[in-house]
Amino acid sequence: MRVSEFQMFQLFLSNLQRARYKALQAQEQLSSGKRILRPSDDPTTFDRIVSDKAALAVADQRLRNVQFGGTKLKTADTTLGSVATLLTRIKELAVQFRDDTVGASERATGAKEVRQILLELQQLANTKLNGESLFSGTSTHGRATGLAITAPVTLTNGSTDTLVVSVDGTTSGTIDLTSTTESLTGSQLASRLQSKINADATLSAAGKSVAVTFDTDHLVVASNSTGSSSTVEVTSGLALSALGFHGGSRTTGESAFALQAKTSADAGNTGGAVIAQGRVIEPAAVTFDDYLVKFSSATAFNVYNVSRPVTVTPDEDNTGGAAVSNAGVNDPSLVRGDSYEVRVQNTYTVTSSNNALRFTPGSGAATTISLTAGTYTGGQLASALQTAMNAASGGDTYTVSYEASTGKFSIQNDSGNAGALTLSFDHSATTAEDLLGFAASSVSVAVGSTATGNDATATSGATLQHYVYDSTVGSAIFNVTSSNNTIYRGGSAITLATGSYTGAELASEIQSKLGSGYSVAYGTASTKPARSFTITNSTGGAVTFNWSNSGATAASLLGFDATDSTVANGGTDVSDFDAGNVTYESDANIDFDGLRVALRTAGGAPHDGDVFAVGHNVETVLANQTYASGGSIDFKGLRISIKTNTGAPASGDIFRVQSGVQYQGNEGLQAIEVRDNQTLKTNLPGNQVFSGATIDLFAAVKSITAALNGNFGGGIGQGLDDLDSAIQQVSEARGEIGALTNRLDTIEGSLQDIKELVSGALKENQDADLVQVISELSEQQYALQAIAQAGSRIFESSLLNFLKL
Repeated sequence: MRVSEFQMFQLFLSNLQRARYKALQAQEQLSSGKRILRPSDDPTTFDRIVSDKAALAVADQRLRNVQFGGTKLKTADTTLGSVATLLTRIKELAVQFRDDTVGASERATGAKEVRQILLELQQLANTKLNGESLFSGTSTHGRATGLAITAPVTLTNGSTDTLVVSVDGTTSGTIDLTSTTESLTGSQLASRLQSKINADATLSAAGKSVAVTFDTDHLVVASNSTGSSSTVEVTSGLALSALGFHGGSRTTGESAFALQAKTSADAGNTGGAVIAQGRVIEPAAVTFDDYLVKFSSATAFNVYNVSRPVTVTPDEDNTGGAAVSNAGVNDPSLVRGDSYEVRVQNTYTVTSSNNALRFTPGSGAATTISLTAGTYTGGQLASALQTAMNAASGGDTYTVSYEASTGKFSIQNDSGNAGALTLSFDHSATTAEDLLGFAASSVSVAVGSTATGNDATATSGATLQHYVYDSTVGSAIFNVTSSNNTIYRGGSAITLATGSYTGAELASEIQSKLGSGYSVAYGTASTKPARSFTITNSTGGAVTFNWSNSGATAASLLGFDATDSTVANGGTDVSDFDAGNVTYESDANIDFDGLRVALRTAGGAPHDGDVFAVGHNVETVLANQTYASGGSIDFKGLRISIKTNTGAPASGDIFRVQSGVQYQGNEGLQAIEVRDNQTLKTNLPGNQVFSGATIDLFAAVKSITAALNGNFGGGIGQGLDDLDSAIQQVSEARGEIGALTNRLDTIEGSLQDIKELVSGALKENQDADLVQVISELSEQQYALQAIAQAGSRIFESSLLNFLKL
């Protein structure tokens, strides 16, 4: 077969192009260091390279995530280390100033340092990294926080079913919560409020919405926006009181932990004014003290700082040996700013085994009298004994008295009686000798003379007790707690709300819990009982009060014997003995109206009739202010507003303001992806670290500040226990952060290994063997030279040869 010149030329060009391509490919591999540069180089290997590069990119991204997460956790750990150091410093101060030898001025100086540490703790809690808060969860929101309410709550159409809410400065229309009558649990209330508020046309048009939660015992309405302009205020509506928004606080979403001013009204207010949610307007001026707004008339009020010392002064006529061991503000949400007395008295329990006295009057035969079983004060027991003796004396009269200062009973044979009186304390029929303080012997009392027993305060049947008297309002004070707040009626429990009450206030509380058909009154008298509650039944049928029920814990406080009482319609059940008495114990806490006093048996126990005056040295912040409904009341960086609602304020009405720190974040977790379908959290929400789960760190520190400022040794001691809990809580948080950091370090090592493995595979598939490439390049260069030489011969052909092609 003949090979033409044209075919030779084509073959030449093909070889030349192939050689040039291979040479160029070798040069590209040599310059880039890569063997595979495009799919056409090796489709299968190219796919592997693409896959390896994607895996490497994912590993790199996850490494960056892990490194940033590690930085966040380490910054959080460092921050909490500083928090722990500050808490330890506070503990050192508390230990130093708890000693009773430390004076009020020294403690006040310590309070100033603790207050500054509290501000520093708030700054640490608001620490940010790259503009992102470490302890806010996933975001911060302004909110309105309500007061404690008891769920379920009944909403009634036209009565307690409307709200008006301002969200981020936009005010809603009137929000109707129900069209019927419904009893809703806390979570149901939150769900209902959220759906109804978010459905409001005005808020929707402005793009405003909220999230509502029920936090333990109160509602929180939070704006869904964030930052300093994020705010919520529940301004008006029929449901304000039922939902706990006649008071509370409002804060912005500027930071994770915001300064707070929580307002509330005293349960005993008789006027018709209400208070709005309080807020902080000047953070630098906040002192973390608590305040009392007290009306002196319907048009004037004063503002007092109640974070001040409480003084207890024994009366100069006291005959006992008790001393004051403690005094201070225990609960600022209950403080009234009144003056008080702790009054000590003996009570005598008369039973069938100690109630009989055998005596012989001067004008008749021997007789035995029996006192009615029950609980008596010394004066009441003397009066009861006198009445019984005179009724059985056959015309003679006797005067029985009790001297509280000595604890002794005296029996006088009045002048004009027929003859000597014989008191047969040695007779077998007499069982009251020890109760009355007389020896077991016969005593003859001449006409006009008196027989006096020994001090009866330590005899069988005698109990040393005390009660608290509010000198300002003229009433005994009843401290209702979870251990003494239950009445049983018809076998069913009725629970009174805890708190401090005057007699009239407690009567009103009992009546409200008993319901319609009852009226309850509190009264005082000179006879037994001196302080009593009267329950009148107007239900139309008989009612039984089960005072003997072991669960009827309010019986003793209200002055009822442990005996069931069946009250006919129109009948009454009256206290059997003085209401409000509490058994004296050395160093036991006596709590009332937010104050705490403790008496200690020192040179001896307190004596019947001893009185201890209690004064609260409140500081006047604003004096003689004129009331203007809805006007702003500003003091110490705080702003409140009181307005006429069902009526104007009444003289004596009280509103309270408590400052503090409130968490504005959420429980959200910031997480990073570390493996396929696996994430790891890189934060701890602030409500876990600072304001829970064991204790509110800021509240604990504030209580220490208040105790120091109020010269309250017992409060300092309690604060030390709380500080230990706070330190432990922070320590546990640091432990969790440490565990997360260790996991991230392990994951980082694993990702580095993965990256190295993928990089190795990528290098093997993609990188060129430079020695081999250089060899191939040289080979192609030789090939090109050979082709060029062959080509030169072809191009030497004559034109005639070319034309022959």
